[in-house]
Amino acid sequence: MDHAHNWTTAEVCERYGISKSTLFRWERDGVISPPERDLRGFRVYTSQHRSEISKLLLRRSHKRLARRESPLAEEQQRLLLEQGSLTKFLDRNEILGLYELAEHQHLSAAAIRLLLRRAQELDPADETFQEIIRVIYDKTTGGERKG
Repeated sequence: MDHAHNWTTAEVCERYGISKSTLFRWERDGVISPPERDLRGFRVYTSQHRSEISKLLLRRSHKRLARRESPLAEEQQRLLLEQGSLTKFLDRNEILGLYELAEHQHLSAAAIRLLLRRAQELDPADETFQEIIRVIYDKTTGGERKG
C-alpha cells in the first residue's frame, strides 16, 4: 500500500484490522467522515480518514485501559503522548514520531499492532522496517538483547 495515494475499503480494513461492516457502521454513525466515491462508486479513503480511524482505535484502546482502573490521570497522559507520536509516524510519515515512541516507557497493545501493520507494508531491508522492529522488540522485552 502506498501511503501517498487514496486507499480502498479493503486496504483500510487490512491496515487497521477492522471489518468492512465496522468501517461502514462508523461512516453511517458519523464516527468518521464519509469518504468520496470514485467513478465506479467505490469508496476512496484519504489521509484524513486514516487519521480519524487511527485516533478512534487508540481512543477505544484507552477506554479499555481506563475500565481496568489504571491510575487514570497518569495513564491518560501517557496514552495521549503515545497517540501524538503514532499520528506523526503513521499518518504524517514523520520518522520523528517513531523515535518519540522509542523514548516512551511503555507502548499499548494497540500501538504495537498499528506499528506491526505498518512494518508489514515495508520491505524488511528498509531502514524504517528495521527501526519499527527494534522499537517493538525493545518495548516488549525491556531492551534485553541476547548475544
